[in-house]
Amino acid sequence: MDVKVKYNPRGTAQLNAQFLAKAEADAIRAMQYCGEEFVKTARDFTKPQGGFNNQTGNLRSSIGYYILKNKTILVNSTKWSKGTATGEQKAVEEAKKNAHSNGLTLIGVAGMSYASAVESRGLNVISLQGDLMIIDLTTMFKRLAKKKY
Repeated sequence: MDVKVKYNPRGTAQLNAQFLAKAEADAIRAMQYCGEEFVKTARDFTKPQGGFNNQTGNLRSSIGYYILKNKTILVNSTKWSKGTATGEQKAVEEAKKNAHSNGLTLIGVAGMSYASAVESRGLNVISLQGDLMIIDLTTMFKRLAKKKY
């Protein structure tokens, strides 16, 4: 009695592709959630908490995040005000430069050129929220790792 193999490599490849697509979509959703929390907490951080004064609103409105896949922007949450086009372009260039060449990357930004000067004076713009974003993302990915697909 001969044994006939009924293995279908094309079917397995399709199942793998479906699994990877679902896992990637879940990862992107987790990154979006963490990015939105990053933006919300950074914009809501007040002077008494160690933040900065909101004199013009430009710095707060320049806070956003990018999600990139293979250095291509998938999500751009930034809502730039007029006059910050230079800051946006610089943030995009920095995001692409710092992104991983293969895979997903989440980058939080403050698009105004003087954001680092504000931080250097001991005031928080996005540093604290960036650290919190890493913790949140780690937690979300640990949950996704336990998910059955």
